[in-house]
Amino acid sequence: MLPLSVSFFYTLKDLFMENSNFYISNIIKNMKDIIDNQKYIIDNEIEQNVSYSFTINCNSLSTDDECIDDEFTEDFKALEKMNNNPIVYWFEITSEQQPQEIIDKIEEYSEREDVYKTPASNNKDKSQSRCLYVGKVRNNIHNRMKQHLGFSKTKKTQGLQLGHWAKDIDLELKVHVHGFNEEMKYLVSVIEIELANELNPILGQHK
Repeated sequence: MLPLSVSFFYTLKDLFMENSNFYISNIIKNMKDIIDNQKYIIDNEIEQNVSYSFTINCNSLSTDDECIDDEFTEDFKALEKMNNNPIVYWFEITSEQQPQEIIDKIEEYSEREDVYKTPASNNKDKSQSRCLYVGKVRNNIHNRMKQHLGFSKTKKTQGLQLGHWAKDIDLELKVHVHGFNEEMKYLVSVIEIELANELNPILGQHK
């Protein structure tokens, strides 16, 4: 005769096996419901999204926190209104620098001691790219953009940190910010990857 604990284990095992089809069917049904819901969200997203863009002359950037509102008052006000939205954004290069010049400069900066963390270079051929970086956030785009401009309070958070290196080469950029409905927060990662495949950014590795 089996000990009570062993017998109880086999009873549970048999019970699970008998009901496994029910569990699997339930999971598949739930997944289908989620996919159908996301399809509905995507179908309605085109009419409801919000976009914003602004330009950056990196030569005028400062890493002093107090300069944020002076330099980008209207831009950051607009971004604050999008803080609850999932966001996909990208930095377009509008000045004449070639990709290799930009890569050399940011690598030179990242090799110094005690500097802010910056994105790795894209492994693909980017010799013709006019996109610096593609990114996404589920919320709080206002704070993320501060980090990219170089106003980050911690050196551990990765960002472009433009104020620390890009001003030396007079880099000029246009930032494109595209906001989605809150229900899209689980899909912005997919959109980010697809957008990066299209724009082939110089910095950042998207898999």
